[in-house]
Amino acid sequence: MPPRGVSFDERVGLAWAGTNINGTIFRRDPITSIADRQVVSYYDAQGQLVLADRTIGRPGWRLNVTRHVAKVRDAHNGVSIMFDDIGRLHCSFDHHATPLKYAVADPGTTQLSEIWPMTGSDESRVTYPEFYPMPGGSMLFLYRSGGSGDGSLVVNRLDPGSDQWTRVQVCLIAGEGACNAYWQAHIDLSGMIHLSWTWRATPNAATNQDICYARSADHGQTWQRSDGSAQRVPITRANAEIIAPISQGRDLINSTTMTVLPDGRPVIATYWRPEGASAPQYMLVMQGDEGWSARQIGMRNGDFVLGGVGSRAIPIARPLVVSNGDKTAVFIRDCMANGRLTVLKTGNIDSGNWETEDVTDDDVGFLEPNLDRRRLRATGEVHLYVQRTEQLQGEISGSLGAQDVRVVQWNGWR
Repeated sequence: MPPRGVSFDERVGLAWAGTNINGTIFRRDPITSIADRQVVSYYDAQGQLVLADRTIGRPGWRLNVTRHVAKVRDAHNGVSIMFDDIGRLHCSFDHHATPLKYAVADPGTTQLSEIWPMTGSDESRVTYPEFYPMPGGSMLFLYRSGGSGDGSLVVNRLDPGSDQWTRVQVCLIAGEGACNAYWQAHIDLSGMIHLSWTWRATPNAATNQDICYARSADHGQTWQRSDGSAQRVPITRANAEIIAPISQGRDLINSTTMTVLPDGRPVIATYWRPEGASAPQYMLVMQGDEGWSARQIGMRNGDFVLGGVGSRAIPIARPLVVSNGDKTAVFIRDCMANGRLTVLKTGNIDSGNWETEDVTDDDVGFLEPNLDRRRLRATGEVHLYVQRTEQLQGEISGSLGAQDVRVVQWNGWR
């Protein structure tokens, strides 16, 4: 029997597992859907990009093994997909400070076009491509231009009228040659863009520091601080709003997730080592009536130190936070515990009372939780990408053979 709260757990196909390229949390998204059609993306054992689609509620997946091949030894090179409002599938893949790879499939198909440019500028050193559908049919595309410790956040917008991508921000967050931002974003129901990030001073993960925040109510054209005052662009270390000051060497992770509660309060899920703690802990950074606060959720005992250059073999996953009305869930994984995908959930985030339950009954290796955000927004359902993965230190592969990709539906809101 599946764990309590899981109503659907179906195999899709076999995927590369020698690195965590298919299992990183910064794939936005590994799964996407529109109406009753859902598509899953991953790289197979040969590194070929696979797009699998199904009709939700019916058994079976249709697999399209595309002609595109990625450098799967580098876990940064994941694939991100998203449906637009007219049913076209947008896809970007295989990036780590490399030229943009972007393609589109017509409605009803997973047959990708040739690789296209978007705006044609600042597309030579792309990392972390992310699609965000907006109310009204437009779409945003965020990516880092440059490298770790020296990069800028670029924002493009797809206009539904002209069907053209235009540059919204050539440099929203500027590292100024001294650092770069690792961000996470959330679009609320009103179309407000909520953005938070940590700074990294060098390519070494030990130099992650501080958590900052900004928001935009006009598709990213102008930006505000959390009190509504104007935020100057480009955002820099000197002018950014720091909502959680955290020094270097505190095991602060980068590129996590955030959500927005029904009352409009942003919530950021992450982890770091609090003062006096014997191990890094999962943390929420939240806005409240008296400003921003940080609170620990759960209690971890397994110690580790975050540091080094390139992909890291980190024993815990970056957390995925989602909300559904007044209910909030944080999905995690801890190799130093049972290695299962686990969720902490609450019906009142201010109470501090959290229930914990397993989402999988098997060890998922180095997987980080990820889901179909369009499905969550449309129906409240949580459809998770699940696959056991391995990750060694750096851009090298382990010995784990191909593993099953599964889509798991978690119905534990009740």
